[in-house]
Amino acid sequence: MPLDDTHRSHRHNLIEKIRRAERDPSLAPMLPLARRCLDEFDQIIRMLQETVSNNRPLDPPVTAVSEYVEKLKKLESERTTKVFFNHRSNFAGSVIPEFLYVYISTLMDILGYTAYFSTKDSVVELQFTGLSSKPVIVRHKDQDFCMGLSKQKLPDSTIDFVVPLIAIEVKTNIDINKLNGLDFSAQCLKRSFPSSKYYLVTETIDFSLSDNFSTLQIDEIFVLRKMTRSQFRRTRSGVYCSDVFEQIANEIISEIEKINSPQTHVYDRLPAGRLIHA
Repeated sequence: MPLDDTHRSHRHNLIEKIRRAERDPSLAPMLPLARRCLDEFDQIIRMLQETVSNNRPLDPPVTAVSEYVEKLKKLESERTTKVFFNHRSNFAGSVIPEFLYVYISTLMDILGYTAYFSTKDSVVELQFTGLSSKPVIVRHKDQDFCMGLSKQKLPDSTIDFVVPLIAIEVKTNIDINKLNGLDFSAQCLKRSFPSSKYYLVTETIDFSLSDNFSTLQIDEIFVLRKMTRSQFRRTRSGVYCSDVFEQIANEIISEIEKINSPQTHVYDRLPAGRLIHA
């Protein structure tokens, strides 16, 4: 299945920057840089698709995207380029969400699963009011990654929405305050979609490693560099770890298999002495 451009946020960001530089003569010096970024990113995406399709080790595309993100962060911080390549335009921050979309969607095609994706204005919460005038309040949110196995129509609407099975929030770094805010987002999602899973993907972390996170509604925190922020700042080394991306994919596949597995009758589970996870 071809990639859906509506979920390719970073590529769209670059194309808009190129168009802007083509229209504005004062931005002409930025045009070659933006075009090189687009060419490099397209090469990374092609490499990723070929790697997944041929079941080859994920290290080359993961290393390439890690180095690419570091280049973009320099563009966002250098005096001569930071006005155009601005972090507030979600420039470097849009790379990993698109990388995950391409990785997972390619994997779903290979495995034969029909998966649906949404990013902008994803439905994350439904509140049934009991009022005839407005029976359902729908909460939308721009989600870095949202995937489901089905679509549904909202009441009094012809528009389909993806029923979320997997929601992923992507961050450069996460501290305890951000973590608490994202935990609330996970709670809201699961009130309406109790079978959904909410994952956090971050480059580094900035909180105590001794803290217990078992009470969170966030189902897993994946740390791409396997480092704290202070460790990364001291060394400025450590590319993204390909096995972390593989763990994300394995978690998603495991959840799909659980959803698709036939539910046995309670009488069939009774001999095991446990009913929920028998």
